[in-house]
Amino acid sequence: MTLQAQRTVTTLGGILVSLLLTLVGSGLLLWGTAISTEHEFGRELLKSMGSILVSIGALSFMWELFTKRSFLEETLALANMTVELKNAGIERVSNRYLNELQWGEMLKTSHSLDFFFAYARTWCNVNTVSLGEATRLKGRTVRVLLPDPNNSQVINELARRFNSAPEDVESAIKETKTFFERLGRRPGEGTVVEIRYVAAAPLFSIYLLGDRAVFSLHSHQRKAGHVPTCVVKREGLIYRYLEEEFSYLWQTATVVYLSRDANANAKAESP
Repeated sequence: MTLQAQRTVTTLGGILVSLLLTLVGSGLLLWGTAISTEHEFGRELLKSMGSILVSIGALSFMWELFTKRSFLEETLALANMTVELKNAGIERVSNRYLNELQWGEMLKTSHSLDFFFAYARTWCNVNTVSLGEATRLKGRTVRVLLPDPNNSQVINELARRFNSAPEDVESAIKETKTFFERLGRRPGEGTVVEIRYVAAAPLFSIYLLGDRAVFSLHSHQRKAGHVPTCVVKREGLIYRYLEEEFSYLWQTATVVYLSRDANANAKAESP
């Protein structure tokens, strides 16, 4: 028997049972009504039992014909949504990414940190301590990708988007570069800090933090505001997309800073 046939049989069986309950209940009601008032207890008992059975039968009938199908469709839709969210790897969504996400924990527990943003001045200031602690740990890799401040097309696009003067955007990018350069002056043993410029204006901000990634959307409105920010797991398809995007941009970017330990290692390995 096919699945559809089984469902049809089950539905017909439920309808039949509900009809039988309704008929039995109606019979008890009629019986109770027919009994003389001298047997008040039996009369009320039969009427009560009949009313209950009629109600159950009517509710069962309505459930089988209408409510069950809607309930099953809604349950399946929720189940499919759960599977889709799991495949995407979405762990959390917030519109207050500065104070609601556990940045300190994610930065210090990740062995590799990859960033791509316009300049993220506020984020850098808020997480200065955590970023400093992360770069002083052993064996970490910190890669920072910034828009090229010498590319007028990129700067003008960001200035238009942020409703700022091109000079201010250029200054902010260079300020962020200097911020990470300071972090790279005293890195932990085996830790590498590298900064590159890329000829691209970020469509969203990317933070690859080992087993987690964070991406923050940009607003089309020319004013400051809260934007949705998602935390995703490494095994999800969104993480893989962000990783591929960063990898592509990183390969096309120009190195503008490499921490001293990395330079020393490179010299030591050269003949």
